[in-house]
Amino acid sequence: GFGWTCDNGTKTATVEVSASADGTLSAKVTSSATIANTYVTPSAVLDSDASPFLQSDVTGTGFGTKKFDFEIESGTVTYSDGTTGTSPAPEESTASLFFDAAGSKTAGFGDLTFTRAGTYTYTVSETTASANGWTCDTSDKRVTITVQGDSTGSLSITGVSMVTIAN
Repeated sequence: GFGWTCDNGTKTATVEVSASADGTLSAKVTSSATIANTYVTPSAVLDSDASPFLQSDVTGTGFGTKKFDFEIESGTVTYSDGTTGTSPAPEESTASLFFDAAGSKTAGFGDLTFTRAGTYTYTVSETTASANGWTCDTSDKRVTITVQGDSTGSLSITGVSMVTIAN
C-alpha cells in the first residue's frame, strides 16, 4: 500500500558450500535472486477540460465571432501537514473561448496532478483587453482545489471552486 508494489514471488539463490582438507568451510554464491519492489507516488488528477472551473459569461447582441483568452498561474498550497509550497503547474497555461452570441461557456487548462493532500490555489484571469465596445473583466479570480488522502495513501479531489468571468 501507500504507493508500494512489492515483489512477493518465490526467488531462488544458489550457494555452493565446500570444505577444504582441514575442514574449513567456504561458501560461494553461484546464482543470485533479485527482488524488485517499486514505488509510484500516489496522485489525484483533475481533468479541467472534463471538469472545468472557469466559466465565461458573455452578454450583448449583434456581434460577430469574438475570442476571449484566459491564463492560469500557480498559487500556493498548504499541505495537510501544515507545510506550504507552490501549486503544481497545469498541463496548459492558457485557454480560449469563442462566442458568436450571448451565453455561457466553460474552459479548461488540461490536467492538474496532485501528489499530496492539501489546499491548492490558482489565479485565473482574462487577458483579452477591453476594446471595440467590449468590456472585459481582467481582474484576478482565485480557484481553490482541495485534495484529501486516506489511510491507504490514496488521494482524491474533494473540492473545486468555480470562477466566473463576465464580458
